[in-house]
Amino acid sequence: MRCRIIVFFFLIVFLVFTTGCVNNEKNHQESEIRIVTTYSPATDMVLSLSGKDNLVAVDDNSIKSDLLKKLHPKHELIGIGSKKNGINIEQIISLNPDVVILYPTNDSDDTMEQLEHKGIKVVKINPETMDLLKHDIFMVGKAIGKEKEANELIAYMNTKLDDVINRVKDIINKKNIYLAGARGVLSTCSGSFYQHEIITLAGGYDFAEYLVGGWNEISVEQLVNWNPDVIITVNYSPDNVTSILDNQLLSSIKAINEGQVYEIPSNIDSWDLPKPSSILGILWMGKTLYPDKFTDIDLMKETNDFYTKFYGQTFEELGGTF
Repeated sequence: MRCRIIVFFFLIVFLVFTTGCVNNEKNHQESEIRIVTTYSPATDMVLSLSGKDNLVAVDDNSIKSDLLKKLHPKHELIGIGSKKNGINIEQIISLNPDVVILYPTNDSDDTMEQLEHKGIKVVKINPETMDLLKHDIFMVGKAIGKEKEANELIAYMNTKLDDVINRVKDIINKKNIYLAGARGVLSTCSGSFYQHEIITLAGGYDFAEYLVGGWNEISVEQLVNWNPDVIITVNYSPDNVTSILDNQLLSSIKAINEGQVYEIPSNIDSWDLPKPSSILGILWMGKTLYPDKFTDIDLMKETNDFYTKFYGQTFEELGGTF
């Protein structure tokens, strides 16, 4: 009998010890997971899921991000290249990351294979529609141990998106929109770009929806012929609202004559890119196009609430302006 008691005692001790080790290992993995992002939307996803302290390296564009600088002012993150110029695979491997979030390109399959061969988990994202964005947020959250945070963010986005759609769904005469893109007023996005999705979800008609590829160059004659009701410019375009309004070649366009030229916010975070804050871009665009449908919406309050909930500080505390 005494022998059985002793054996039972040591069995309990063993179970407690091993369970504690497993739990400690799990907690360690969740808190110490090392993340590398190779694409600025991926960086913003990680930031919005409370993962800033897990970042060890980011793409070169993210290094220059005002949002990252505001949220992580003392970071010593390494830049590992970019989608445009390529990434330094050897450098990434040397950082011993647990997860690498990879951009979508033709050569990314080979990159993924090299990283996975080294035992690194790779998440490849391509969030060029709202559904894909929400899917990729979930996949990133799952990969970095932030599944709960990802589900909360997706639920928030769904609620806000449903609200915008319900407000604009009965509009018969949709406003015709032209988006001035990354290369200036004569560049615009194709129908496969996320910016097109923002326009349509906000109740607008995008003239350039039939275009293919990425940013497309058009002629002055084409833009004059389209004669948009509203011109929207991205905030990283070389052409701003003033230069577009002052462009004499475009003076016959309805949007120019009626002063309907606007820039998508914001100064710390571009709301037209495929990342979490784009839900604010959709809300902003809906309110800009159809202000009578959004009279009860305080955009600054909505924005402060979003940044507080998912970034831990209000938009204004981060120095944000529209």
